[in-house]
Amino acid sequence: MDSGSFGKRHNKGEDIISRMPDDVLSHIISRLQVKDAVKTCVLSSRFKNVWTLIYNLYFYRRTELLNFGELVLRRCQSNNIKKFVLRTRDHLRESDAARLSELICFAVERNVCSLTLKFNVEVGWPMIRLPQSILTCKSLVRLNLRFWDFALDIPDCMVCFPCLKFLSIFVECPNGNLMQKLFRCCPILEELKIKVHQDMKGDVLTFDINVPTLKKLKIYLSVEDDYDISVHRFVVRACNLEYLKVENDFLACFVLGETPFLNKVLSPDIYGNLPSFPNLIYLHLGVDIHIGFALLVQFLNNLPNLEVLVLDKEDVFLYEKVREVRFEL
Repeated sequence: MDSGSFGKRHNKGEDIISRMPDDVLSHIISRLQVKDAVKTCVLSSRFKNVWTLIYNLYFYRRTELLNFGELVLRRCQSNNIKKFVLRTRDHLRESDAARLSELICFAVERNVCSLTLKFNVEVGWPMIRLPQSILTCKSLVRLNLRFWDFALDIPDCMVCFPCLKFLSIFVECPNGNLMQKLFRCCPILEELKIKVHQDMKGDVLTFDINVPTLKKLKIYLSVEDDYDISVHRFVVRACNLEYLKVENDFLACFVLGETPFLNKVLSPDIYGNLPSFPNLIYLHLGVDIHIGFALLVQFLNNLPNLEVLVLDKEDVFLYEKVREVRFEL
């Protein structure tokens, strides 16, 4: 179409956007935060109710949750919520719990696919209790939880999260029993990311990750200084595991079962006994410049089919990465 024909069809100053169908406008507005989507109602009479068609609910401040949460509950018309995201550095208060629970239940009732909760909590506030409705949500595929601690009543021997494939958790001093139930109750989980910070007062952790469908596993364990990390145990039994990433300084606290499909492992400095990985073809390893290279021979002896080796050379005293060396074997 040349510029002349375009000018004949669209007069100067004509509002082309307002003539778009609702589904197109809904797609555009759903990329905005809730507060910005609501503001579009003042653009024209055509946009007065367009924001109610949003299918992604993004809240990035506590004030947005409080000021626009009620409006969403009353006016949002979408029957299929794709994403619900609360991601803020603000500290939520105990009085905010009811509104948060209402919005989560609202999203679950409308077939939410992805749920992300990342926020801080007010000092002294009891742990977050997640609504039970998420356990049986048949549309939830991705769950991302990042706050200090949470409570969720998972019945024994109950299959939950029937469609969940991606689970990411970041907690401090977690409830080991709850974590154990959570890992076991997801029948088709494919990717699991666990990030844990444990202080001196926390319980000894024993995580039995027995998930036959799991393909990708990332574990980050941080502790306070002078804390013996080796008291913890991560038992991984995932026969279909293909990718494993571990970030701590003691691989000896990991027990890895049969993983015939495992072909990629990422890890920082490793101390302790190294298991054999007969199917591993890629290894990314951080080594200490003072003693780390002494382990290289042990690695090579336990990785008979290794094809790619990436070494990160690090100074444990300076905590600075010096360089990266890549070997093609």
